[in-house]
Amino acid sequence: MLTLDFSWFPMQAGGRCLDVGCGEGRHSLAAYLKPDIDVVGVDLSYADLQTARARIADMEAFDPQGCINFCRATPLACLFPMPVSNALFVVRC
Repeated sequence: MLTLDFSWFPMQAGGRCLDVGCGEGRHSLAAYLKPDIDVVGVDLSYADLQTARARIADMEAFDPQGCINFCRATPLACLFPMPVSNALFVVRC
């Protein structure tokens, strides 16, 4: 179930989406299905991020053309460059 109306946030091919507080990734994964969108989901909960990662496989049947990443970080950390060593999951990039 989505609680976000993507018509309010038009995304064009080649765009990027940052989902701060992504939880189990339902909005991040929905954005991932948009044509050629790169998505980063950020959350504090390692368990929620593991669930989000497990759900990526469900999206593969729709042949997404973008990239999706899930990272464990505080919202403040999103304002500064994050070293690659802090990335929890990097998929399809």
